[in-house]
Amino acid sequence: QVAIKVIDGSRHDADWRRRFLAEREILARLVHPNIVRLLDAGESASGIPYLVMEYVDGEPLDRHLRAHPLSLEQRIALFEQIAAAVSHAHQMLVAHRDIKPANILVDRDGVPHLLDFGIARLMSQQSATATGTRALTPRYAAPEQVAGTPGSATLDVYQLGVLLYELLAGAPPFAELDGAALLRAVLELDPPPPGRAARAAGVADARRIDADLDAICLRALRKEA
Repeated sequence: QVAIKVIDGSRHDADWRRRFLAEREILARLVHPNIVRLLDAGESASGIPYLVMEYVDGEPLDRHLRAHPLSLEQRIALFEQIAAAVSHAHQMLVAHRDIKPANILVDRDGVPHLLDFGIARLMSQQSATATGTRALTPRYAAPEQVAGTPGSATLDVYQLGVLLYELLAGAPPFAELDGAALLRAVLELDPPPPGRAARAAGVADARRIDADLDAICLRALRKEA
């Protein structure tokens, strides 16, 4: 049983096709227990490219957290596995650039799997920028993406910080904002420490979030890449 990904109705869009083929080349480099594995790739008889990928019987991370209340240790263990997957990608000179709960599937054994390298970049492509607004998820975007300036591994570090913040505090930074106000906050404002935000929101285990976890998370969320 596999998952097959195709360009749905976009085969005449040269930019989409280029990105899809780039994802195939990127995924072929990555072999890690917490990254969805590429098994095969090709094109249909009508010229539609496809990827054959490992099938993960699971659910997105945010849905998993709502369905399964986890202890602080369990949430941190999930984060450590996701960070290990990103570290492997970086060792292979690949930056993901779109780390968010929707791109992390948690299987029935509670193991997270990072997927969707659709806007990933090889770190050698130093001229790469934000790839347009359609490739941007504002709630999880790094300041470099919002500003449209070049970035690679630094984007992943910031997005891992957003993910850790959400795992600790129950919501990402600036969760109360949207639209232009959210983008301004990403560029200009520092969120409160996740421990304080967790206590204010009544998150279980909130008082066990110590100064070290706050410091690690806030360092990843610094505006300076």
